[in-house]
Amino acid sequence: MVSYKDPPRGLRNSSTKRKESYPPVAPNFDRRPYRRDPSLSNLIRNIEKNTLYHTEKSRTRTRDAPDIEYKNHPWTRRRKLQNYDEEPYTHMRITFDTTTLFAQNFIVQGYDETAYVTATILPRLSAFFSAALKVVPIARNLVVDATRLVENSPPGSQQPQYHCGHKNFGVVPPSHTKKGVAETDVIVYVSGSYGTIDGEKDEFCDEEAKTLAVAVSCSTDQYDRPIAGSIHFCLKKDRREP
Repeated sequence: MVSYKDPPRGLRNSSTKRKESYPPVAPNFDRRPYRRDPSLSNLIRNIEKNTLYHTEKSRTRTRDAPDIEYKNHPWTRRRKLQNYDEEPYTHMRITFDTTTLFAQNFIVQGYDETAYVTATILPRLSAFFSAALKVVPIARNLVVDATRLVENSPPGSQQPQYHCGHKNFGVVPPSHTKKGVAETDVIVYVSGSYGTIDGEKDEFCDEEAKTLAVAVSCSTDQYDRPIAGSIHFCLKKDRREP
């Protein structure tokens, strides 16, 4: 949706097999720094396969999840034979949910890595991607597809929690799957790790923090655009400067 104003061919004619990749995969994708670890790459692929792929309503969004309402989406008005002179695309609005990150309390010898992530890294990420990407803005609330989340019961808790992508990643509040989140086009759940979580080894991060972060999407709209995802920072206890 970001850079394509026409639907993929497979959506124009349901009888035509969709052979091309949509959206196209960037060249040399597996050569990017965060994809060099084969085991980590396989973990991310398995999460995307098990979390996102669905054969109902759209490729990824289930029938129980309400459609995301957009303002003048070109695919919707094409079906209704409507024409608008207004450009439908605007800079993407990004919301970071840092509830899980703050609950993890990453403070070592007075150095608060949570503060650095939230005050420096996330604003830069938001500014860069908001300037680089345009989408059709969501008109109402962004509602996360609850059936695509990962259920987990933390130690000592009677209530299960629902995570975006993996049990080690950010917790999705119940309100985000019911009422939704206002004034945003994508929501990112932020978490972190020193290499262990709840006494267990974090399979995404090691204690030396060789991996800086991993990210994955966990919910899409009816057109298969990712609208929710996780970013999991691999922190290092003896690192004082970025």
